[in-house]
Formats: sequence, structure tokens, C-alpha cells
Amino acid sequence: MKIQIIRRTLSLFTQLGAESIPSTPNQFASMVAREHWRWSTLIKQAQSNPK
Repeated sequence: MKIQIIRRTLSLFTQLGAESIPSTPNQFASMVAREHWRWSTLIKQAQSNPK
């Protein structure tokens, strides 16, 4: 049952253009921290420079 759910989930991710990247919990936490910094910086810049 679990394998079926995992395959279905991966199939849905693929349809959405997402990609599964195996990693350790520490690698995942590091990626989340990088993305948080990246996007929060971009949002702050956009807020301070409205068009």
C-alpha cells in the first residue's frame, strides 16, 4: 500500500514539473535555509523598489 502511494505521489510531482532529490535531513534543512534566504531577500528588494 505505501509503495503504491509513493509511486502515485511521485507521478503527481512529475506531472507538476517537480523533481524528487534524495537527501539527508541535514541536507534538506540546509536547502530550506538557502531557499528561505534567497526568497526573503528577493521579496525585501521588490518591496523596497516598487515599480
